[in-house]
Order: sequence, then C-alpha cells, then structure tokens
Amino acid sequence: MNTYLNSTYYNSLNSTAQSQIVSKDFSIGAVDAVDNNLLNTINDENSKKWNGKVALATASEYVKSNSNQGSCGNMYQVSNSSSCGNTTWMHNSTIW
Repeated sequence: MNTYLNSTYYNSLNSTAQSQIVSKDFSIGAVDAVDNNLLNTINDENSKKWNGKVALATASEYVKSNSNQGSCGNMYQVSNSSSCGNTTWMHNSTIW
C-alpha cells in the first residue's frame, strides 16, 4: 500500500496537486483491538512513525470522525454498529 500510494498514486497526480502535498510523519503503531480507550489507541499508534506523503486513515482518526464517541467507543467495540456507522462521516454502509 505504501508503494502504491507514495509512488503510483502520487506520481499520477498533476504537478499542482503534487505541490500541495508535503511529507509528514504518520503514526503507524499497532493498536489493541479490544481496548476501547481512545487515548490508548492514539498512544499505540504514536509508538511507531513513518514519513511519507500519502497514507491511510488511522484507527483513532476513524474513531474521532464519529459524532457519537461516547456511545460508540472505538471501531472494535461497537455495541450497535448500525447506529454508530450512521454517526461517522468516514463509514460507508455499503462496504466493510
């Protein structure tokens, strides 16, 4: 995925788009799938960094995109997935 996003995909962009993308450190540490504490998830992700231009969203970014974090917890501990899926702008209900 790294090679595709930072080579193939990035190189397919026009020069204007490329000039608007900067390298940055991305948090890529593994997270604990059974821990629904957002701060722990963020700390786990921050334990390992990678520098590049294009990356996928992290688990904590997905959780933070939900307007109902209090009831939904993290993406692994969702007690009502249909309700929580409807309160996050990142969720696509047609695919998992």
